[in-house]
Amino acid sequence: MNSGLTTEWSRRASSPCDHVATARGSFRDVRRAGELVNDEKEKCMGESDVGTLNQLRERTMHAENAGDAAFFEGVSAEDVVVMPPGMPAVSGRSATVAFMSAFLGQFDLRIQYVSEEIRVHGDLGFDRGTYSQTLTPKGGGEGNRESGNYLWIYVRRSDGGWEFSRVIWNASQPASAH
Repeated sequence: MNSGLTTEWSRRASSPCDHVATARGSFRDVRRAGELVNDEKEKCMGESDVGTLNQLRERTMHAENAGDAAFFEGVSAEDVVVMPPGMPAVSGRSATVAFMSAFLGQFDLRIQYVSEEIRVHGDLGFDRGTYSQTLTPKGGGEGNRESGNYLWIYVRRSDGGWEFSRVIWNASQPASAH
């Protein structure tokens, strides 16, 4: 490491990732400092994005539990593909909203998601975890419990927000009445 390099960090805002770096030294030292700043910037952007994806999962869970299929209009990419277990894939935003509307129209859903891993790589991100749910037919009958795994792949929108690109889930055990 070259001792001729001076790097100064100063806080500009309340977020731990809001900082400014200046470097003085040889061109090589300054370039390396710039790489460090870029690495730190990407790390902080990733932390912020992970927080956003955590919030999106929570909002999704609340919308599903409330029976709000219209929610998916605002959080699904135009070319989203939803792959439910034992069914054909559903392609496109409007088809996804219609699918969720029909599904949530038939069942009272109580679902809980637990994320096990969230990663962000540029304009792509994913959330992998488990779910447990109880589906109770709105027409009457006993509720069925099910648990399984999910994988949600996100794309970054042009405004910097995130939306579902691919939604996949599968049951790890058959549904059982409770």
